[in-house]
Amino acid sequence: VALVDANKTHPLYGPFIRGLSYANATAFVSEKPQRQSLIDAYDMVVLQGADPAAALKKVAKAEQEVFDEFFED
Repeated sequence: VALVDANKTHPLYGPFIRGLSYANATAFVSEKPQRQSLIDAYDMVVLQGADPAAALKKVAKAEQEVFDEFFED
């Protein structure tokens, strides 16, 4: 249904519909802590004035722990 011409050429959501053919989904092994990592990085930068690269580096450690625990099993 989404890929009918009327949807693909729609001025508002047409680009999104056309992008589905090459879209990829992010792999989440545990969505809640992974989402929280990104929220924490955003808060560090926007609310606390942290350097964006430093904030991402900090939360990347927590993110890696989630992956390590998941793939350990």
